[in-house]
Amino acid sequence: MNRDAVKKKLYYFIQKRRQSPTDNFDYLNLFLSDDKVFGDEGALDMVIDFFLAAVQTTNTALITAISYLMKNPEAFKKVRAEVDAYLKERLEEDPELRNLSKLDLLMKVINGETCFEFSYLNCVLMEALRFQPPIPTPNFNEALADCKIGKYNIKKGDSVTPWITGLHFNSSQWQRPEEFLPERFDYNHPLFLTPSGEKRHPNSFLAFSAGYRICIGKTLGEMNTRILAIIIT
Repeated sequence: MNRDAVKKKLYYFIQKRRQSPTDNFDYLNLFLSDDKVFGDEGALDMVIDFFLAAVQTTNTALITAISYLMKNPEAFKKVRAEVDAYLKERLEEDPELRNLSKLDLLMKVINGETCFEFSYLNCVLMEALRFQPPIPTPNFNEALADCKIGKYNIKKGDSVTPWITGLHFNSSQWQRPEEFLPERFDYNHPLFLTPSGEKRHPNSFLAFSAGYRICIGKTLGEMNTRILAIIIT
């Protein structure tokens, strides 16, 4: 099966990396740095989780962003203008790039670092993830003791999970939450604030969870999504 073939290939790669470590600081080297934390099987599980999380984020954000950009031509024009302005700057810096087709030019100058330089596109993708988070309801957690969360009394043994979509449409944190407004992620825009004019709660946006439980594929997912969005638009 394809699944078994992929796992076999990844397992081989992990063993090869363990035998011949590189100087690069990456997740795999981190996983393999201490045998007591991750053996080869544990590292394999983490690598698979890492890529699956990134794929889900990329798929969700792109589909949502494109569907709303098609309904909002002004936002679409802003995204294209931002990309065109960036490409114009690169051509002015290196005239030899003019010999490339637009697709080849994009493949040449857009990478894991430069893809984060598009501020408005970032707002669009963040808004897409607010509308449709990759995992609307994370895993359930069992309460180990009686406790109180806000106004809710939780009994030992109760299953609890945050509703991410509900957080993202909380009218006390988001202005006009039912509308697709990328500007709400622009620090300098009035929509960045709550309806009462205050800063939003740090956990009002949890597309990738937060703290120690933050998505391990967050950065890879963001990078993949931005690169593909730039090429597609």
